[in-house]
Amino acid sequence: MIARLLRFALHQRLVTLLLALVLVGAGIWAALQLKLEAYPDISDTQVVVISLYPGHAAEEIEQQVTIPIERALNSVPNVIARRSRTIFGLSVVELTFDQGVNDYFAGQVVLERLRDAELPEGVSPELGPMSTPIGELYRYRLAGPGYTPMQLRELEDWVVEPRFLQVPGVADVTPFGGLIKQYQVQIDPAALIKYGLSIARVAEAIQANNSNAGGALLDNRQQAMVIRGIGLIRDVSDIGNIVVAESGGVPVFVKDVARVEIAPAPRTGIFAVGDDHDGVEGIVLMRRGENPSEVLKSIKEAVEDLRQSRLPKGVTIEPIYDRTDLVNHTLHTVSGTLVEGLAVVLLVLVFFLGSFRAAVLTAVTIPLSLLFAFVCMHFSGIPANLLSLGALDFGIIVDGSLVMVENILHTLEHRRRTGASLGDGWLIGAVRDAALEVERPIFFSLVIIISAYFPLFTLERVERKLFTPMAFTVCYALLGSLLVSLTLVPALATYLLRDGRTGWKNPVFAWLEAGYRRIVARSLERPKLVLAAAAAVIALAGVAAARLGVEFLPPLDEGLIWVRANLPAGISLEKSAEVAGVIRRIIAAHPEVALVSSQTGRNDAGTDPYGPNRNEFLVSLKPYDTWPRGMTKARLVDVLSHELQEQIPGAAFSFTQPIIDNVTEAVTGSAADLAVILSGPDLATLRSYAERTLELVRQVPGAADSAIEQEPEQPQLRISISRQAVARFGINVRDVQDVIEMAIGGRTVGAVFEGERRFDITVRYVPEARGSINAIGNILVPTRDGGRVPLAQLASIE
Repeated sequence: MIARLLRFALHQRLVTLLLALVLVGAGIWAALQLKLEAYPDISDTQVVVISLYPGHAAEEIEQQVTIPIERALNSVPNVIARRSRTIFGLSVVELTFDQGVNDYFAGQVVLERLRDAELPEGVSPELGPMSTPIGELYRYRLAGPGYTPMQLRELEDWVVEPRFLQVPGVADVTPFGGLIKQYQVQIDPAALIKYGLSIARVAEAIQANNSNAGGALLDNRQQAMVIRGIGLIRDVSDIGNIVVAESGGVPVFVKDVARVEIAPAPRTGIFAVGDDHDGVEGIVLMRRGENPSEVLKSIKEAVEDLRQSRLPKGVTIEPIYDRTDLVNHTLHTVSGTLVEGLAVVLLVLVFFLGSFRAAVLTAVTIPLSLLFAFVCMHFSGIPANLLSLGALDFGIIVDGSLVMVENILHTLEHRRRTGASLGDGWLIGAVRDAALEVERPIFFSLVIIISAYFPLFTLERVERKLFTPMAFTVCYALLGSLLVSLTLVPALATYLLRDGRTGWKNPVFAWLEAGYRRIVARSLERPKLVLAAAAAVIALAGVAAARLGVEFLPPLDEGLIWVRANLPAGISLEKSAEVAGVIRRIIAAHPEVALVSSQTGRNDAGTDPYGPNRNEFLVSLKPYDTWPRGMTKARLVDVLSHELQEQIPGAAFSFTQPIIDNVTEAVTGSAADLAVILSGPDLATLRSYAERTLELVRQVPGAADSAIEQEPEQPQLRISISRQAVARFGINVRDVQDVIEMAIGGRTVGAVFEGERRFDITVRYVPEARGSINAIGNILVPTRDGGRVPLAQLASIE
């Protein structure tokens, strides 16, 4: 069959050349359609269940939310790993599915099982965005002179985020920082006593005075009118004028017992960049399987649309991180390497073949094989990235064509010497005879090389996603090389080598050939010595291989530094942000750094389950060619590590890069290169073992950043209700808990609609009535007979 294909290519040379042109066109088209990414997505299908339970401690959330969700999800099929993390006010449960499981199927099954979870009132689990660890494509901040953090956050939530979510391929937009607008009713407990009211009564009054009603239709036989009862709260004055009760025939309004104002909700995270210590950031996440280049292009179009027609004058979107730079840099690196490799191969071929036309005839296999691979990659859904394209070996690709061209040159020279180069069609006959001599060796040699990649196709999970695209790309290129060497190369040889000249004789090659003959002759005379030497080389290679370092993922310089700083547990969010400002100034003082942004705490959506003591820094670097001589990225990281450890005692720092950090954490459950997992029922015992393990790990040579990832117990103010005390006053425990939740923590009792925007109404005591332990102890709990008892008499506060 191979011989017939070769004869057809020589007999129909014009058809062969036209098919080659079609391949060029199809290859260019496919290359433009390929998904371009800097790093392959190696993560498994994951479903993240996020449950917010504001104001509650981690112990309550673990018991009442996390464990019930885990129990409900135990029957989800095809799950290979389960992880959960619980912190103050937040529960996150992650399920990792087996390879091949569809994202939408996994999410649907999880949603069905969540219905069986028995959760506290007000807890509504939600699924995290269907993104991937490499899905963070674009980070930006909103900036506007004269605009407050609350105004900027409102624009982010109701203008910018909805526009980005309309971009095809965007899974979600995660805001960070800023102040969320609320209508807050801050109640004065003294006023409640004066009018004989309770905080629950105020909350019920607000809820009962914030709704619209529908009265169906009024039909007068000529016109039908929709009947609406308008009663929704529209502004602060509407809330203040709600009647709570009456005293002596005089109505008691909300404004008589409370201060109603627009104020920020309790924040969970603070974003800062440069001199802006309280900014608003947005993180655009790409949906799994989308083309990063196309999504980024659409994101930038959305940014331009927001700037021109949607954002108020003076408000701008300033990019902090743009994956386009990394993708372009990666493509530039790969394309530059491919061009350099092509040039080197061409020079080597000219040097050894002695004919420029023969060298070009051989080298033409490289671009055509790449174009053939692009076509196959497009139709098989394989993206172009550093691993898939960087694995191409031009030496192997031109191997078959080199054998074909060299044998054609040898045959032409032989026939010229013997006088057989006479008559019409002698050149085509000579090329055909030369090609038929080597078509079987070429075919089988390339098939053997392709078969060597077959074991990579049997890999599973992470290894499969990491190495299989590379194997497919190489095999596609080799298959294209096989077809080109057996069809196009002989057809082109009849044109490029028409005069039958074989080129000049390279004296260096003749010298190498003579030396090789002598070595082969001596090796045949001493076969045992040659075998012993080969065995020794293999043994040395085995010893060297055993001493080589290993790593989970190949290194990729993203041009950024991602710094994590863990401060002592229990630190306040504001104090943690203050320390983050000091860290930013230390990092920004280095001339190699272009920009430093920080994230303190977590975002409001709960996708990052971190407490106030967690700070993360994105360090953008200037171009390497502008750095001082001798300074490298590794050295800069080492300098920053020493400076931060010296100037910020008590903090644990780790240095990595954004993509590798997200990928490692998603795949292994930890962002560390090596994680030691301790399991057991008692957290205190596990903590003590973890501390002893950490001491041992820090003694290991090469261990740079080591810390305990599980956070220690957070300081708490415990209000332990005495059942005997509440029974003495005829009060239920729930009555006391309601006062604790509403008076101290605050409770949402409704919403105000401003056009399409929605803002919560919350009820809470004024700050001075809940700002200290003594003030909390003096909070009065109403009894059933109308009396009031201080909280300190009903519970121990410590």
